[in-house]
Amino acid sequence: MIDVVIALKAMDRVKTRLADHLNLARRQSLALAMAKDVLAVMSAWPSCQRVYLVVGDGWHEGLLESPKALWVHESSLLANGLNGLLSAAVGLTQSDEILLLHGDLPWLNAADLVALEALRGTNELIICPDQQWVGTNAILMPVDCDLSLCFGRSSFQRHVDGAQAQGLRLATCHTKGFAWDVDLLSDVHSVRHAACTHAAIGANTRTWAGANPVPKTDRSAEPRGRVECPPLACGGAL
Repeated sequence: MIDVVIALKAMDRVKTRLADHLNLARRQSLALAMAKDVLAVMSAWPSCQRVYLVVGDGWHEGLLESPKALWVHESSLLANGLNGLLSAAVGLTQSDEILLLHGDLPWLNAADLVALEALRGTNELIICPDQQWVGTNAILMPVDCDLSLCFGRSSFQRHVDGAQAQGLRLATCHTKGFAWDVDLLSDVHSVRHAACTHAAIGANTRTWAGANPVPKTDRSAEPRGRVECPPLACGGAL
């Protein structure tokens, strides 16, 4: 069985890279919608035993509900930064394997978990990179793995280097559900495009997209390589 650890930033600090385009209330509702969808996928996964929600201020148990969820406020972990919090949370888990997972993966579904599980057994560590193979959106590892966590920008290669330095058998799982996070305005347009075309995306994120029009993408401000979709006039909850 696998214990899942998801860290969720304090509500007043969610999705700050979208602050020029979405006000705080809309960023909070987006973060909540995506977290609900990720938790729903984890809760339905037979291999998942528990989901540890490591939360900052503003999150409470009424916002996210699952019989598998265990709430851990980050202040109780006596750790600093995302990597410190995740490392401390791993110490609370009780399964032999741990999945460290971001909470902003609205395309995540059962097929992605099938792909992940196919790599288990023959590999000690599985890293799920983002779209550009630059960041890291998830890591599946043994609970006693001594990997130094480096979540953040440009973390994928650092995780690979750390695993190889320890001689760990390493695999990567690069599926859409694990790779497509939401950080930039172009990502939000991709979410709205998925919602308007009825593509596979989490139900809560779909509802958010239908109720929240977004401004046009400033192409000059977005990194190359992101998937960009123009704003669609689909309006209303879907």
